[in-house]
This record gives sequence, structure tokens and C-alpha cells, in this order.
Amino acid sequence: MGFLEGFNFKIFRLRDAKEMNEFVLYDIKNNKYNTYSQRRILSVLKNEIYSKGYDIDEVLRKINGIDKAAKIKVDLILNRYIDEELVLLDNIGFKPIKDKVFEEDGISYFNTFCQPPTLDKFNYEIKKQIKFKDFKKNCKAIYKLLFNLHGKDDAAIEDSIYKLADKIQNPHMKGGDCGVYYPAEGAGKGVYYKHIICPIFGKYAKKVLMQKLDNDFNGYLKECLYLVLEEGKRNKNLLETLKELITESELLVNEKGKPQNMARIYFKIDLFSNEMNPADLGKRRGSYFQCHSLGKTKEETQKIGSNLCLEIPKELNYFLKYLHNLNIDHQKALIPFNTLAKTQVNDLNKNAMELFFDHIIQFPNIQNAFADLYKRQNFHGNFDYGINEIKEIMYISKDSFKEAYNIFCQTEGLRNNIIRHNKDIVQLWALLKVPVNAHRRITIKDGSNAGRKLDHVELDIINQTIKELYLENESN
Repeated sequence: MGFLEGFNFKIFRLRDAKEMNEFVLYDIKNNKYNTYSQRRILSVLKNEIYSKGYDIDEVLRKINGIDKAAKIKVDLILNRYIDEELVLLDNIGFKPIKDKVFEEDGISYFNTFCQPPTLDKFNYEIKKQIKFKDFKKNCKAIYKLLFNLHGKDDAAIEDSIYKLADKIQNPHMKGGDCGVYYPAEGAGKGVYYKHIICPIFGKYAKKVLMQKLDNDFNGYLKECLYLVLEEGKRNKNLLETLKELITESELLVNEKGKPQNMARIYFKIDLFSNEMNPADLGKRRGSYFQCHSLGKTKEETQKIGSNLCLEIPKELNYFLKYLHNLNIDHQKALIPFNTLAKTQVNDLNKNAMELFFDHIIQFPNIQNAFADLYKRQNFHGNFDYGINEIKEIMYISKDSFKEAYNIFCQTEGLRNNIIRHNKDIVQLWALLKVPVNAHRRITIKDGSNAGRKLDHVELDIINQTIKELYLENESN
């Protein structure tokens, strides 16, 4: 054991840091650190040793065999110990693991992460695994809160608990889902953050307004394990940033007074909103939960909320035992939980063409989808799909899509979205994954359009996509 380690200190020197932050003084016992210049670290180290009840002069004399009458150069001796015992690293970095030193992409880092006791499984070991029914019985206040936040759906609660457990057990893995809790003022969203998320993740839990995602400086995202965004809303720019934060594992960090740098991010995100149409993250992102107020009146809600604030801390230890001992598959925790609330939010943000697309994939092929629309219009005769064959390949006229789309708009109360030209359905070809070489202009040989050149798309490609999506919907 070295001289400094005997006082529970370890010193690191950083190659890439500025001179004023060149040295890291790490307090092993208290798991704390700070950065200093070479000159400053000497005075701090002396003060720290004095604060532990030691006379630095006497200690150095005794260790080095220096007579009491002789002069002693404390700074010179301490500098020698620092030089002998310091560990040379490249820089400081953040990674939620226990090790204080880690290497990534050939670069060595002093780890600024200090594991909270709540994230240490050793503190919550149990002999028998806790089941969901046991949690409900022993954590009545926490369950009541989650019951209101998750639309009174136990399956939704279990899914959120699973993802919370994943973040606790695998803090070094990026959380890939986003829980969206809306609308219902008084549902207990603030209680959930203050009395569950904060006690578990400590200083690594952050809560900011969603609007802050648009700020130039985003240093608060750097050392974070659980990010809660308040006042979620529809905003195109914010939405794109949010989607990036959900899916990406690295972020360009911009802190005041520091150069921009790429940093790994690990946090799971929750979005709180009081709007009926919060941020639409699309079909493949986000778990949406329509909350319920804790009480029927404002006074009742406040009373229940106050009681939950008193009871939840008493149950948190048991809840942590439950979370730490669940069998977790991280890949499973990345999958969004599908709810009716999610479908409703997605639909609220779709344009007429996307709604038309949703309609046609409810059928096994495009012919059946068109037939349903014609029946809605009370047309019972023989209708022309505009199907033509060229070199044994079947093509369907784009005019038939335009006509079917317009019928859909009329029957669904979307008359303002009726179109006149085939070029207005370009988005549909993207949704149906129609490749460029599947489009063809064909000269019609007979019928009312004989001699005209009309745009077509390959029928089998259209029906292949529709069938795949139809079967996927049926399986769900």
C-alpha cells in the first residue's frame, strides 16, 4: 500500500486535460473525486490529511526517518509521493460500471460514475424471487400509483417495471424505449419521479422541460441514467431530437466553456404530458399510457397524493428487491408496449394518405381493399381495377388508387384531402415499398381509355407488401 492510499486517496494524472484540471484526487472510502492543477492538489491534499486528524509533518518525519530538529520540506516530499503513486490516464469519462478506470476505443479514462447503493444488487439479495402478486400485496402505495399511471392495466405495469429493472440491473446499457404518460393532471407523475425514480438513481436522474431539448447546451444529458421530459408536446424539431435520444447511443455534447465532444449516453427516457395529443414517436417507438387522476376531485387527489408520498418510501426497499431480482433480457426491454393509447396518438398525427394505407393493409390484397371501398359507396356493379398484363407481369393503374383514395376520404369525412392527380399519391408508394423499377407507363389497347398512356405499378409487389402487413396485423 502506498503512502497516499494509506489515507484512502488515489491520484490520477490526465494526459488530455487542461493544466487546471490535470490531476484527479479520488477519495476511495467516500467514493468522491475532484480535479485540480498540480499546484492546487498539494494544498488540497495537505488539508484533507489534516482533516482526518493527522499531523502531516509528524507523519512524514516518522515514515522518512527525519529528525525532529531537522527542517522538513512537506511539499517536496508530497510531490515525490504523488509522482511515485499517480496513475497516468488519458482523460475523465462516464460509464455506469463499478470500475474507476476503464478503456474505450484505445483511450483510458478515470470513471466519474459513483454507484448509488440502490443500484448495487449486493444490497438487495434474496433467497426467493418476488412475484408480481407479492409486489402488489407488499407495495400497495407504489402499485396504486402505477395503476393510475398505466390506465389501470396490470400488463402495462409489469412491462414498465421490467424496463425499470433493466435500467437498474444494466445501467451500462442504453435504454431504447420511451414511456409516454398522458394526460390527466393529478395522476401522480410528479410523485413517481420524486419518490421512486430520484431515490433509486440519485443524481443520475434528471427532469427537464421537453422544450430544453432545443437549447444549444445539453451537458445535462452527459451523466444521466434516467431522463424525464415534462410538458411533452407536438413539435417537429423537438420530436426529431427526442427520437435521436431514444435510439442513438452517442450524442454530440455541447457544454458551456468546453469544446464539443461525442459522448456515450445510457439513459432511459420517460415523457410526461398533460395533452391528449402528446409527442408522436411513430409505430416502432414509445410505450403510451393514458393516465387516470388519483381522485375524483382536486381535494381528493391532493389527499391521496400526500398519502402516497408518505407510504412509498416505506415500500421502496421491498420494491428494489423485486427489481434487482427479476430475470431480465435487455433486448426484450427495448421493445415498446403496444396499447390502445399508442394507436390513438399515432392516428391523431397521421395524414389522410397514411390513414388510407392503414385501411388497405386490413385486407390480404389490394383488390379486396378496393372492393370494400366500392361497397361503402353502394356500388354493386362490376368495377375496373385497371389491371393490365405486359410480358406476363400484371400491372395495376395508378388511377384506381387515386379513385379508391378519394372514396376513402369521402366516407371517412376527409373531403378536404381529395386529390386530382396521381402525383399526389407519391407517399403511398413509399409506404407500400414500391421500388422505382416497378413503375411503368402502359398504352391501353381497349376500353374507354384505348390509346392513352397511363401510369401503372406492378401488382404482385403491391400485394406482397400488403399481405405481409396484413398477416403481421392478424398475428398481433
